[in-house]
Amino acid sequence: MTKKEQHPGGVKLTAKTARTLAMQEFGTARGLTKSTSFVGVYFMEFGNLRIEICADTACIVVRVVLSHGTGSSAKYFDPDTLQENFKAIDKHREDEDRAIISDWVNLNGPEYCRKQVEEIWTRGG
Repeated sequence: MTKKEQHPGGVKLTAKTARTLAMQEFGTARGLTKSTSFVGVYFMEFGNLRIEICADTACIVVRVVLSHGTGSSAKYFDPDTLQENFKAIDKHREDEDRAIISDWVNLNGPEYCRKQVEEIWTRGG
């Protein structure tokens, strides 16, 4: 019995697919290099932008990060069609929102947060 090959994020990301996505999203694949530290991760740089293409929970994600770390953006793609996967984008946003709320409650305590939510709810905004 052979062991099924495991891929990061459940998706095998090849250099060809990474190049195709880079061309699709940025009009070039110039400077696209395979990571020496991570399996199935590819990088490119444009000036102060760092672009990462990698597998992420049954999708392929393209992240653009400012080199000085003040902002980033991510798009999720279906690995078969290379079209945007809006369900994955929504799930990612929900997870981020949940983490922000969890941090807020952990920092301030549930009673304070409950009072703040009730005040906003009764004021209507």
